[in-house]
Amino acid sequence: MRIDLSPELRITPSSQRQKLSTTLWIREGDWVPGQPLLRRVYVPVTQGTLELTSVQYPATAGRTPGAMAGTISFEAAGITVRYNPDGTVTASPIGTETVMVYAEFTMPLYHELMADGTPITLTTGPNAGTYGSQAEASYVSGGVTLDVHAVLGTTESAPVSETRIWIPGPGVGTFAVGAAPTSAIGTGDGRSPKWWVGDTTGGTTPWARHFAATTDIMNFQRIGEEMNALSNGGTITITEFVAPGAETYGRLVGELSVDLAYWKGGAFTGERTTFRMPLTIPITPLNGPPLY
Repeated sequence: MRIDLSPELRITPSSQRQKLSTTLWIREGDWVPGQPLLRRVYVPVTQGTLELTSVQYPATAGRTPGAMAGTISFEAAGITVRYNPDGTVTASPIGTETVMVYAEFTMPLYHELMADGTPITLTTGPNAGTYGSQAEASYVSGGVTLDVHAVLGTTESAPVSETRIWIPGPGVGTFAVGAAPTSAIGTGDGRSPKWWVGDTTGGTTPWARHFAATTDIMNFQRIGEEMNALSNGGTITITEFVAPGAETYGRLVGELSVDLAYWKGGAFTGERTTFRMPLTIPITPLNGPPLY
């Protein structure tokens, strides 16, 4: 059994006791292909309380952590969440009474930079719309990879997406986007714990690979049919580029508009979309992100 407390928390130097919204997830067993996945979730019925007993802030936005300790408590109602093999999600109550949840914690505190809330737009296709995203960038093999995470909707069964963009030799200017290698999709069965099966990076031309599927949000496992799309055109414009240092973040500013063609069963389906996104993205230090 695994228990995860998931607080939504922003800490300011003057705060020692805060109100917060949180949930308690209890995992019992792992997901088996073709079978439903069950989770017990305890949701607060009144606002919970977070009390910090000690806080040591990290000195800089880099890889050296601080630390914090404290307690979390809230009154909660329990529900059982059922992730069905067809990608739908259902829920049912656990009993008729609430419970009190209390936890003590001691954990590292990192000053990490990421682009949170950046809008992405898919103009056509099965998931057309504008959504908030979380983006991060890494400098590897002489280029930058952007990894953009988003939830494509507001329901429990809305697909989660991961878009990877490869930018070789980044610098100020406008660059044409080419065809993504089909190896970026890989040969997995669509049930890998990783967001993408093919972890390809490289080449002399910018490209993008888009993936979306309903997922188990606790274990980052795909539990519904996956959708893949590969770039075959578009542009990336960079107006500012600052390379990262060994322990410090870099910066990438600009915008991108990438044409994507959907891929299924080893061939293109004929369905297309355009992925658009403004860029103000920190680039992870060369020695790795803070949590590593």
